[in-house]
Amino acid sequence: MLLGMSDENVSRTLVSIRGIGQWTCDMFLMFHLKRPNILPTGDLAVRKAMCHHFKVPFGKKTPTHEQMVEMAQAWEPYRSVAT
Repeated sequence: MLLGMSDENVSRTLVSIRGIGQWTCDMFLMFHLKRPNILPTGDLAVRKAMCHHFKVPFGKKTPTHEQMVEMAQAWEPYRSVAT
């Protein structure tokens, strides 16, 4: 069932289950479904690494999800590999 769904639909379906959040969905998409273009912006290590890579201070003003997606545009369609 999940194999034929888009990344967004898989996430929507899984997040609707109590106890499963976006981070879990991202990890499931990357490691179980082998999806190549997932950017887990909720992952602390990914956030820190992206800040370091793009020379953006990590702290209270850490980039938002939208800013991180914009920063990682060059990595598409293989953002899972970049993270």
